[in-house]
Amino acid sequence: MSEQRYAILIGNGQYDPHEPKLPALRCPPQDVAGLKEILSSDIHGPYRVTDLVDQPSTAIKEAIYDVLLNQAGKDDIVLLYYSGHGKPDQHGDLHLASSDTRTKFLPITSVPVGTLGQWMRQSRCSRIVLILDCCYSGAVERIFTRGEVSDQVAQALPKQVSGRGTYILTASTDVEMAEEKETDQNGLLTKHIIAGIRDGGADRDDDGQVSMNELLAYVQEKVAAEGAQTPLGFSFSTEGGELVLARTGKEARQQRVTQVRQAIHQLAATQHIPSRIVWTILEAIEPSSNHSLARQGRIDRLYRKHGDAQALATEMYDIARELDNAAQNPPLPLPATPAPAPTLVPITALPPKSEEPPSSGEKPFHVSPVLVSALSVAAVLILLVIKGVFPWSTPTPVIALRPEVTIEKALGINIATLLALPGKDEFIVVPTEMTYGRPFSLARVTASGVVKWSVAEGFYQGVRLDSPSRLLALSEGKAPTVFDLDTGRVIPSTIPAPQPAAPQESGDSTPAVPGPGLPSAMDVVKKRYGRLSEFKALPDGDYVVLLELAPGKKRAFSLARVSPQGKPQWSVTGPYTEFRVESNLVVATTSDGAGVAIDLVTGNLTGQSVKPGRGGTGR
Repeated sequence: MSEQRYAILIGNGQYDPHEPKLPALRCPPQDVAGLKEILSSDIHGPYRVTDLVDQPSTAIKEAIYDVLLNQAGKDDIVLLYYSGHGKPDQHGDLHLASSDTRTKFLPITSVPVGTLGQWMRQSRCSRIVLILDCCYSGAVERIFTRGEVSDQVAQALPKQVSGRGTYILTASTDVEMAEEKETDQNGLLTKHIIAGIRDGGADRDDDGQVSMNELLAYVQEKVAAEGAQTPLGFSFSTEGGELVLARTGKEARQQRVTQVRQAIHQLAATQHIPSRIVWTILEAIEPSSNHSLARQGRIDRLYRKHGDAQALATEMYDIARELDNAAQNPPLPLPATPAPAPTLVPITALPPKSEEPPSSGEKPFHVSPVLVSALSVAAVLILLVIKGVFPWSTPTPVIALRPEVTIEKALGINIATLLALPGKDEFIVVPTEMTYGRPFSLARVTASGVVKWSVAEGFYQGVRLDSPSRLLALSEGKAPTVFDLDTGRVIPSTIPAPQPAAPQESGDSTPAVPGPGLPSAMDVVKKRYGRLSEFKALPDGDYVVLLELAPGKKRAFSLARVSPQGKPQWSVTGPYTEFRVESNLVVATTSDGAGVAIDLVTGNLTGQSVKPGRGGTGR
């Protein structure tokens, strides 16, 4: 028996007028209508849709119970969607408000998410999706991770989500509001869910399908760009392949590429298209090429014209001109009318075009081979000069930013810890704080700032590779959390919590390593700023560091007071070769004995005279 897809779409915009805590909402009925149009269609679904708009709690609970416990089979998919007011009770448990909800009697006049969780666990259906577009919707995590479901571990959706299990997508965290803007027809989350499926933007791998993992990544990016709310995703008891929520209605990218490639070969066999144009286009649409949205859009442009030879040729010239402009190459002009092709010649064996002698009696014009050779040599020399091969051409210097600078700019964060992964141009990042724009406490990112996976829960003070496939992250006073390096999944571990470090004796400048799995502050600073000349621990847990002088390298600072996470509390720049800590001062001196006295707390210059002397090193 083939799978069945059920969707229960609940939208509540009208409430008891005597409930001031439940004001009317404009968007929920339109949210339900928009999703119903998408999900009930053969193009994107189809789902068997039950829509419930402004209904009492009893009717809503009956409809959900009937589908989960009576209708849905093991291999079916059930989607539960709610748009309206989310209200936590005095215990923090989330309730979905209905038309008859009274906040004084919240548990019995609403739809408790705890009840939904119980029915979802009892259902035979092994693939259930819950989407909540309401305030405080992130509170569902605590409901699904209580003791009675200890076998289920909540986590941010990993890189490869599983095809069976329970998937939850929320509009916000447990302390955030969910928005509906005056200029929009839908709630902020629902607007981007509909657009991501209908227009295909959520189909990140361009295979014609939208998985839960792809939808989460898409709405997190879009919602964060518009409002101060943070969509979250959780998965429970998952296994198998990716769970596909909907289809985009487009053929998979590879199928479109195949048809476009065949059309280009056929066109080149029947018309004279310059080989540079042909090969430029063929190279641009190869599956191994960059999957940027711009390039993907070009494939769609060619695909729409692949059945019309004239339109396809024009589109090929247009795209080649765009690529030439991007590469600053002189483009080939588009002829007024395509040249006819008298014979069919395979693209792989296009012979050089021969010129027929003039039909008139005039003597044909011939170019001297010597002149051609001289012009060729001159062109090569000019090209070499431009590329900087010869010494009289000075190439423009390329300024390479440190990885942490690039990542911070790309993600809009301040990095507390940066751990480079061996053999990869990738890093593990711990931000100084979570932000609305990039709500994670730990992430694996590329050097250009592309997030491979991220973790939204917990606060981590440091990270360390436990093995080539395991990452340890430590929170103060807690046992290290072990992550799978490839997927970001939490791995159960028996590593104990670190014991408090013994107090340091006066004058000891070697920082203690705070527990298993956590790199020393010295390691953190080295990773972030480069080699150290001196490193001293302060009684309050901070450190004073001096960067090793490196000829030709510009540093953001040469001397700084930093936190255990490597974040500067203050910094100064100068050619200092050593420093010492005296009471509330840092005395930094150069190789010739000149120096400055710096206030240890503020980092301000004090103007006091500096006496020669040297403190102990931290290495």
